[in-house]
Amino acid sequence: SGVSQSDSLSGSLPASGIYIAGSPITAANAGNLAYNGYYLWNWTLRYEIFDEEKGENVTKTVNINPGDSFVMPESDVTLTALWAPKISVTFEKCAADFELEDEIKGEIHADGFFTPGELLTLPDQGTMQLEGYRFVGWYDAETGRTWQAGDVYEVPGYAAALYAVWS
Repeated sequence: SGVSQSDSLSGSLPASGIYIAGSPITAANAGNLAYNGYYLWNWTLRYEIFDEEKGENVTKTVNINPGDSFVMPESDVTLTALWAPKISVTFEKCAADFELEDEIKGEIHADGFFTPGELLTLPDQGTMQLEGYRFVGWYDAETGRTWQAGDVYEVPGYAAALYAVWS
């Protein structure tokens, strides 16, 4: 079924179906379902189960990751997508305390929003130039690591800033 509730949400919902109680079910990945600026973080699984102590049905709610499996209960299940904002990764000309910051010419246009765990190939310095200096790579102040252009960088679960290193 097509999704049209919002301009930011597009694609088709994963297929629904009839499943046998006790059988393993795998929660779908996002497939072609997309929410602009967000990634599919989790599914909320809701179903009813008989509570012996209360003598009545109660609603059970469980969060599961896309691609994880669950055992089909004896009642209908509703899966609701939980979306999380994508993570910003910015590339800066240099660290804020670099004394030659104003002399760096050119730009780097590699900033973006990504899914945690996504693998990025780090860019070179773009058109940035600093007379008398050589671009060495990208410094991650959070981890203390310096990366080289072309290295594969795993997007962390927090906003990251990478600073050009000049030597």
